[in-house]
Amino acid sequence: MSFLVLPDTVPHLKEDTSNWATFAMHFREAMLAMHHWGHFDGTQACPTPKDAANPMFVERQATKEWQRQDIVV
Repeated sequence: MSFLVLPDTVPHLKEDTSNWATFAMHFREAMLAMHHWGHFDGTQACPTPKDAANPMFVERQATKEWQRQDIVV
């Protein structure tokens, strides 16, 4: 299901940022619940192959999956 307009119950950041604290708290909680917060605080860094010149298939797949997740986030 997709929404063209978010429901009023979903906090959004106002242009004047007057609700930054509320928005930031809800955003962090949502990202933690979805296991994506690490993309924002740096604890889920993109995996790097042991040999960058010759990455193994599993390492390439892990990098592609991380990049996909990063786009989703």
